[in-house]
Amino acid sequence: MQRCFLLDYNKKCFDYINKKKSDYIILDFADARLPIALFGEKDYVSCGTFFNENRKGLESKFGKPNIYKFDHWDKQQWKECINWFCDEILKSYDIEKIILVEVYTVDEYIDKSEKFCKFPDNRVLLNKKVNEHLKYIFDICCEKLQGCHIIRMPENVFGSAFHKLGLLPLHYHDLYYEYAFKAVQLITCEKPENEEEVLEKLRKEYSDLLKYKRMEIESDYFRSHKATYERLEKYSYCFSTVIKNYDKILADINLYMHENNIKRAAFYGGGLSTDVMTAFLEKCDIKIDYIIDRHSRNSDIPIISPDEKEYPETDLIIVCTVNNIAVGIKKVKSRTDTMVESIYTFLPEK
Repeated sequence: MQRCFLLDYNKKCFDYINKKKSDYIILDFADARLPIALFGEKDYVSCGTFFNENRKGLESKFGKPNIYKFDHWDKQQWKECINWFCDEILKSYDIEKIILVEVYTVDEYIDKSEKFCKFPDNRVLLNKKVNEHLKYIFDICCEKLQGCHIIRMPENVFGSAFHKLGLLPLHYHDLYYEYAFKAVQLITCEKPENEEEVLEKLRKEYSDLLKYKRMEIESDYFRSHKATYERLEKYSYCFSTVIKNYDKILADINLYMHENNIKRAAFYGGGLSTDVMTAFLEKCDIKIDYIIDRHSRNSDIPIISPDEKEYPETDLIIVCTVNNIAVGIKKVKSRTDTMVESIYTFLPEK
């Protein structure tokens, strides 16, 4: 990065390209989105990674620069600049040795938990502006470099927090780089006569692969959180119904306890539904003996491990594991002769 910065600052990029010629040159204009730092009246450089990481040191050496965003220059100025750039490249490389890569920023990415996220709204707005700019430059290059090889951007590309250079709207999922590598191989090694057709077929193939990868990631995330979603959905329905029908539910619970001579009770499961049921039983003057769970948020009630061979004596055990009521009832009945009921005997079930 330091070498690139120095070549940029000293305006020696084309000298370097001419000296260190390779079989092909690969061009993309992602950095055309970067601001430009102007030191004094004529020394300017792109505000890339090296600049940002070393800004304080550079300012102490060269003074504080004026910073200009890419839209400081109008389209005509950009066109003149890109045409000049292409002319300089053509001095070093024949047209058939130039590979032009189409790149754009993306609005979505997967985070470290492999969950799809969207960049902040202000970044998404900037992405739109940047992509319009990159498209304008790409179109100029296609016209100026007619006959060069072109690797177009596939559809459905998204970013990745796993990118080795970190998370940015131009740091894509690995599948994109697999696509780009195969496209370069086709151009430089296989050299098919119908290159444009073959590259387009590859682009469509990876557009589909990226779409399927997105679906796979989203379905994996959904599956891994499905139980949570279902539980919260049941809680939401149950609690909203309780609020609307509080007096009737309390009266029904009080009647049940009276008819079955229940003075004490316990719970299997220590979640939100247990908290709600505890409040109702306390209103009915029912003593809570214990909660069967590995942990509970209610520190005032004793906790019994679900793995106990026999649960302590009480009048009633209410199973509150909303996603596994049947399993809970079976387990409790195998460890006690006490009366066992589902929480849905007392609270509404979705």
